[in-house]
Amino acid sequence: MWHVPEQKAIVRDWLWDNITPGGQINQFRLLLDTLRGEISDIIRKTSGDVTGEFGGRKGDIDVINSLRSEINRITSILQKNQSDLARHMELLRHAENCLWLDLDEMKSLQQLLLPRAEKASIEVDKALTDSRSLELCLGESDDAPPNELRLSVIQDLWKEGYTSEITFTDEEMNIGMKEAKNKYDLETFRKWKRAKKSAEK
Repeated sequence: MWHVPEQKAIVRDWLWDNITPGGQINQFRLLLDTLRGEISDIIRKTSGDVTGEFGGRKGDIDVINSLRSEINRITSILQKNQSDLARHMELLRHAENCLWLDLDEMKSLQQLLLPRAEKASIEVDKALTDSRSLELCLGESDDAPPNELRLSVIQDLWKEGYTSEITFTDEEMNIGMKEAKNKYDLETFRKWKRAKKSAEK
């Protein structure tokens, strides 16, 4: 199908739009925000106790254990996304080894997908750091905050509704709508449009 002219552009565009790992990062950010809120509520009830040894009720400790398991699961998924993105970027940097791409297609692939993957990697790294921080705050290690500080530490981990800020260069702000749509994923394209609209006011 790749070599059928009328299908090639359709197949290429679909591949380029869906090939970058870590595309669900906004959903993970929403999950982390929601979990932090739930964790804050239950930690407030137990006065920072996460084991039941300092007055926390069994039902509340069970909820904490369940939330801890959910955070562990998110951390594992984000770790995989981080690894997948690293491999993805390495493959893109050596795209000349993909014999089914001609030279021009290979260069276009790198110019389009490498910046997208690098931005996704930054976002995944940030989400992974926050997820690991929540894990630490619910733990019992020497590095975990003491009970009396646990709630305030959790609440200060990151800004509510965090989304990665994207700064566009002057060159990027001067490209056309069609080029921007081809260059960016959907979420970045929307941010580019908002930034361009603000700049034109």
